[in-house]
Amino acid sequence: PVYATFSVEVGPASTEFTARGEAEIFLQDFTTVDINSLTWNQIMVDGEWGWIVEPVPTRGAWRLVFVQHNGYLYRLSYWPVDIPEARADVDELTQTSLGSFAFTR
Repeated sequence: PVYATFSVEVGPASTEFTARGEAEIFLQDFTTVDINSLTWNQIMVDGEWGWIVEPVPTRGAWRLVFVQHNGYLYRLSYWPVDIPEARADVDELTQTSLGSFAFTR
């Protein structure tokens, strides 16, 4: 079986860059494709504007959400978005987690 995965990573946000800028820097090292070829959409996460980016190819394709809050950068990762058997689960996981996400810092 194929399982959907979700993770949250939190670290200090750059004072120089917006969430979009930090996403671009991260993606340049995370994937080998031109990041301008990815789908970028703004998204509201617990009252903060962030970016959802997909499909980000590595070993399978990812959906990544980048959002800054209170001096921190939050990166939410969903995988795999390119395997048809997992797509419905990844979509449901994304909708559920973003709909209930609350910043703790």
